[in-house]
Amino acid sequence: MKRLACVFGVAIIALLAGPGRAVAQPGCLDCHDDMEAEAFAKTVHGGGDAAQVDKACRACHGAFEVTDDGHDTPDPVNCGTCHQDSAKVTAGSVHHAQREGETRGVGCVDCHGAHGIEKVPEGTPGNGRRAANAMCAKCHKVAMEEHATGRHGMSESATVATCVDCHGAHDVLDRKDPRSRAFRLNQAATCAACHLDPKRTDLPEGSQKMVADYFSSIHGLAVAKSGLLVSATCVDCHGSHHIVGQKDPESQLSRANIPALCGRCHLGVETLYRESVHGEFFARGNTDVPVCTDCHESHAIRAKWDPQSASYATNVPELCLKCHADQALIARNGLTEMRSETYNRSYHGAASRLGDKTVANCASCHEAHDIRRSTDPKAATHASNLHQTCGRCHKSDDPSAWMAIGRIHLTTAQESHWVAALVQHVYWILISFTMVFFVGFILLDLRRHFRNR
Repeated sequence: MKRLACVFGVAIIALLAGPGRAVAQPGCLDCHDDMEAEAFAKTVHGGGDAAQVDKACRACHGAFEVTDDGHDTPDPVNCGTCHQDSAKVTAGSVHHAQREGETRGVGCVDCHGAHGIEKVPEGTPGNGRRAANAMCAKCHKVAMEEHATGRHGMSESATVATCVDCHGAHDVLDRKDPRSRAFRLNQAATCAACHLDPKRTDLPEGSQKMVADYFSSIHGLAVAKSGLLVSATCVDCHGSHHIVGQKDPESQLSRANIPALCGRCHLGVETLYRESVHGEFFARGNTDVPVCTDCHESHAIRAKWDPQSASYATNVPELCLKCHADQALIARNGLTEMRSETYNRSYHGAASRLGDKTVANCASCHEAHDIRRSTDPKAATHASNLHQTCGRCHKSDDPSAWMAIGRIHLTTAQESHWVAALVQHVYWILISFTMVFFVGFILLDLRRHFRNR
């Protein structure tokens, strides 16, 4: 009916003009009344002038003559005629590829719309980048719902990360493409583009340091230097779209979820931890029990042979004693006291403080992850396993292997073995006699010296 009305209108104009007179071309909106001149004029293509609507229409749809029969079907709109750079970039993106069951990929109008493309006023939050989220949500509904309930989506910051920051605008590539910003080896750099930006003042305190620590960690070096796809990246721990803080119970970074999170890669270690005495108390909900990040940190995770690592040989005692020398924690959990004093005054403790990397530390005797009670037959410190445990350093043909009959963390020698108690008594007697003898010798020598004078 609309087409017939338009044709009828053209015929009336021709009759009124009379023979020999030029027929004025009707305006686009005379027939296409589903568009309003004023509304279109406010769009980015309308130019703000309602009188220029026809010119704008023909710029996209082409120039053609309107006759009594209407006009020919316009050629398909080619946005690349004007937006050549964007069209070229899009041609190599994942959106340009044809999707299964469809005749074309994602076109310009799918994201930007056809006629109602509005100009984003300067100075708006995100400089229009938030508007891109609404575009992406047309297809990626689940991802956008996750993003909207995460830290990025809920932030009111004008510079918070949006879809285009992580995936690109026209240059969106498949995350399996090594050129993609979301490719595993590029994820850390993508996050760091914001989180290491010194101009950003809206990030949590310490955020920049933690991200910087990642790049010098064993995970970060494995990604940046070795190109290991299996090494942990930001997305593995923090998630991709639904990123929430560690205080949120749903977060995989919450303390209760840390062992399971690290266990995705370190499955064997997680199993040992959960079977250990630490894992036993952790399962009961004890918040004093250490989890992976307490011993290895969260971002600055270093190899155990790195002197700066908390798990470096000479740093292990200090690491373990953070809990086992904390009197309040000891009292709450009924732990054995004086672990710090008894270890530090032993040969092992003294040698470790002097920098000996080969001397036994806490992990050497108690294991690093599979820590069990001494009454557990599987424990490295169980009586039946002590010879083997001590034998790691003291070979079986070494007479010092007999030291396995004694124990380390004791306040008196009697608690260890009668031989150790006897040796201690003899030692104190010899020391006392020696000291008395030499003090007496010095006093007699001084007496003789003064008598001679």
